[in-house]
Amino acid sequence: MEAADKITVDEATVSAWEKGEIKPTIVQLKQMAHVYRRPLTVFFLRKPPLEPKMPRDFRLASSGIQKELSPQTRLAIRRAQRMQALAMEMTISLGGKKFPALEHVKLSDEPEMAAVTIRSKLNIDLNTQLNDWMDDKSAFEGWKNAIEKIGFYVFQIGMPEEEISGFSLIDDRYPVVVINKRDYVQTRKTFTLMHEFAHHLLHESGICKVDDKYAQSGHERAVEVFCNAFAGAILAPSDALRGHPVVKTYAQKCYDDAWVDRDLSRIARDFKVSKEVILRRLTGLKLASVKFYRSKRDDWAKKSPGKPMGGQRSVPKECLQENGIPYTSLVLENYRTEKITYADVADYLDVRTKYIPKVEELSRESA
Repeated sequence: MEAADKITVDEATVSAWEKGEIKPTIVQLKQMAHVYRRPLTVFFLRKPPLEPKMPRDFRLASSGIQKELSPQTRLAIRRAQRMQALAMEMTISLGGKKFPALEHVKLSDEPEMAAVTIRSKLNIDLNTQLNDWMDDKSAFEGWKNAIEKIGFYVFQIGMPEEEISGFSLIDDRYPVVVINKRDYVQTRKTFTLMHEFAHHLLHESGICKVDDKYAQSGHERAVEVFCNAFAGAILAPSDALRGHPVVKTYAQKCYDDAWVDRDLSRIARDFKVSKEVILRRLTGLKLASVKFYRSKRDDWAKKSPGKPMGGQRSVPKECLQENGIPYTSLVLENYRTEKITYADVADYLDVRTKYIPKVEELSRESA
């Protein structure tokens, strides 16, 4: 049993605790609180506390069997739910906020048209995307900042890469998008961000592995297909894609399935998205076949880029990345106005107190 190993006792002891046959020591209770990510006081309650409802699971393994979420992913979801609840409490303590003013869309809506409308409300023009954003990382930050500016909280939390890309926690007042921090491919993170954003527009909370082949059948699949189509359309608008010089050359020569990686890479580099997103969009424009797209997608999956070499770690930067500017600023403002304690700041941001001054400095610089 994983819990027994982490608490450094045998399985029989944990089983006896659960049955009420013996009681743990206070030291063991503290270890349990750390392992289960629970306040110590929870273990003194007469009944277990009610858990927030888990988001709907849109993942489906290639075998057709839905896999159970790992404890690590469940902890990540629970952490994000707590942060969402804290954001509400801290906002109310400061006198409220302007809630996101974004209309919802329906599954029956055309993803292309929805993308055009929403992109204009995010105030991101094509010149910014193609010319101002210098690389994939700045593009991800640009899209994230645009979503945060309209009232969303975007968190990045580590979860098993093979299990989950991200998830969304729907709330009209405190909407949350969570991206898997361990996904080291920036273009993939950008696509996940916009995919989860689409879940909010549909008002459908979800746990996603962003790939149509992982989607459930029926309604769940329809939701995932819409979210993927919306994400592709907002990241690579059809008119802009048709107008790209490489696409125009291929279209004039009726090349269809003659796309080579070099040219797809050039288009993807300009739009700051993946080659897969571009080719999927080209199938929608009838400039490539679905069969060709699937063949290339499977080929690229076998050649997935290796993880980049890790540099020197900066805990304050990681804290800001994980929690996002809006949430971090909200926590710090509550501390400055004496609504919460310094220990609360460390708890809410999941960082040691010695790093808080630097986190505050970085937060001011990024605001």
